[in-house]
Amino acid sequence: MSGWICLHRPLLKHWIYQEPEALKFWITLLMDANWEPKTTLFNKKLITVDRGQIVYGRKVYSERLGISEAKLRRYCDLLKLEGMINQQITSRYSLLTVLNYDQYQDKSQPIASQSPANNQPIATSKQVNNKTSKSTRFIAPSIQEVTDYCQERGNFIIPINFIDHYETNGWMRGKTKIRDWKACIRTWEKNHNPEESQTRSLEL
Repeated sequence: MSGWICLHRPLLKHWIYQEPEALKFWITLLMDANWEPKTTLFNKKLITVDRGQIVYGRKVYSERLGISEAKLRRYCDLLKLEGMINQQITSRYSLLTVLNYDQYQDKSQPIASQSPANNQPIATSKQVNNKTSKSTRFIAPSIQEVTDYCQERGNFIIPINFIDHYETNGWMRGKTKIRDWKACIRTWEKNHNPEESQTRSLEL
């Protein structure tokens, strides 16, 4: 395989840049993704793999990259949660789609002339959707948004734990739909602070 891919500088501020193996996996997906639609023979069956797609096998990628299958499963889950990939699983193979591939790997432009819209770090459908629907409905935050806000406040919250909790509960507080995820983080600071919990126990 020859040629090049586009990488944008805001990647340096994205959470994936802080995880070397996750970054290695993501860049490999970008390099392996089809530049144009192709028909290929896989397990004795012809399949069409579109632009931005990869025929993916966790075991094969684990051996190739030297990353455990458990970690690859976790990274796939995180990338799906961030809206960076889609995954279609069949009985014969798994097909990964890099979302917004055309926007960030535009073959009609040279590398130097490309820059993500509004300095977005990586192609994510969730971030694009945020622009059009923020005014009409609640949009769950990305891991990067939660990470940035937690760092800004200097708290102890682990972003993925926070998102997992609310994804599991459908971003609900009781029977009421959550409207402000930043308020939820501030509530977590009060309810999950070890020092405050210890103080309350002593007072009781």
